[in-house]
Amino acid sequence: MAAGLIVSVNTPLCSLNTDYAATLRFAASLGVRYATCSGLIPSGSAEGAESRATRLTEQELTAALQGAVSVLEELSMELDFTSPGWLPEETLRALGLHGVKLHPDIQGFRLDDPRCFALAEQCEGVLPLLLHTGDSRYDFSNPNRLIPLLRRFPRLTVIGAHFGGYKAWHQSMEALQQCPNVYFDPSSTLDFVPVDEAMDMLHAFGIEKFMWGSDFPMWDHKEELARFLALPLTEDERNRIFHGTFEEIFSL
Repeated sequence: MAAGLIVSVNTPLCSLNTDYAATLRFAASLGVRYATCSGLIPSGSAEGAESRATRLTEQELTAALQGAVSVLEELSMELDFTSPGWLPEETLRALGLHGVKLHPDIQGFRLDDPRCFALAEQCEGVLPLLLHTGDSRYDFSNPNRLIPLLRRFPRLTVIGAHFGGYKAWHQSMEALQQCPNVYFDPSSTLDFVPVDEAMDMLHAFGIEKFMWGSDFPMWDHKEELARFLALPLTEDERNRIFHGTFEEIFSL
C-alpha cells in the first residue's frame, strides 16, 4: 500500500469469518478499497471434510453478505461477490448485485477457458456478464474466444464492451452479428474508427443491442460523450443507447 499499489483482497466466506463486515473494516483501515468474496468452493485444499464442515448455508451466506453490504458506503469500498450461482436471483438483487464484470486480458484467462465457463454457468439466466472484449495485442478476449461461451450458454446475457472487440472490430462484425444473447457498448472505439465505420457497426449489430459506456477512467468521459453525440443518430436512437437497452436488460 505504501508503494502506491492498488490492492484487492479476496475472502472465501465460511463459518470462521461470518462477521465479514469486521474483515472489511480492518481492510479499510489499511487503505484497501476493493474487495471480493465468494462461497467456500470445495476444491484444492478445501476438499477435505474439515474444510467442508465450515461451508455456510444459503441463509448464513446471505446474512454475512447483508452485514458487509451495510458498511460499504461508510467505508467507501467496492465489493464484488464471485459466487452468484450460490444464491437466488432475488437475494442477489436485494443485496445490490446486478451483474458480473470480467477483464480477461488483465486477469490472464481466455473466454473459452473452462474456468470462465464455470462462472458463466452460475450467471446464466441470473445476472448479465459484462466482458472486456478484444485487443489486437492478445488473444484472451477476441470474438473467436467469445463465440464458444455464447453458444454453450444461450440464456446468458453478455455485454461485449468496445463494440464486441477493441481493435478487433472486423472480427467482431464477422462473428457476433448473429448472436442473440450479446449486447455492446460504444466505448474505447469512437476515437479510433471513422464516423461512417462506427455507424455501419451500430446498424449492423442493431441500435437496440447497444448501451452507453465511456470506459472511464481509461478515457475522459466528457470526450467520449462528445464523440458519441457527434454521431448522426436520431433522438430515439440516442435515447435507446443512453438508457433504453439498459432498462430492458436490467428490467427497470
